[in-house]
Amino acid sequence: WIFLPKDFTHRFFYISPIFRVIDYMVGMIAALWYMEIKDKQHIKEFVSNHLLQLNVLACVCFASLIAISLANEQVILHSCVYMPAGVILVIITALTGGGGILRISILQKFGSISFAFFLVHQMCLRYLHLMLRKIGYDDIYIVAPIVFLLTT
Repeated sequence: WIFLPKDFTHRFFYISPIFRVIDYMVGMIAALWYMEIKDKQHIKEFVSNHLLQLNVLACVCFASLIAISLANEQVILHSCVYMPAGVILVIITALTGGGGILRISILQKFGSISFAFFLVHQMCLRYLHLMLRKIGYDDIYIVAPIVFLLTT
């Protein structure tokens, strides 16, 4: 990504399936790891006994990662930093049967539309950016909730 013009990094590293193969492989490794540890009672007990601490730690990690990413826009940072934290959070959630939060019906509904949401959100974001730029307004804190509502 260092050698490409900034205009190309998004389409190559965020959208291109060739570069997303790494995400797929990490997901497969995480699934194999989960399948290996899911029946080990001592791991399940540890996760169950420390669920609150693990969730707080995950939230603190993600907040820290967001703060780091705001200061540094490198694409590789997102993959190398977010991916391990995301994998651990997914495995902990799977080991606890959702930890309660994933049993909330609105979150289950969003989960069922997540693929369509992923496919549509960039289109909504681009068109909204174009429309807002014409009137001279492009604040991400306003754009993000509007795109979320439009995509939903």
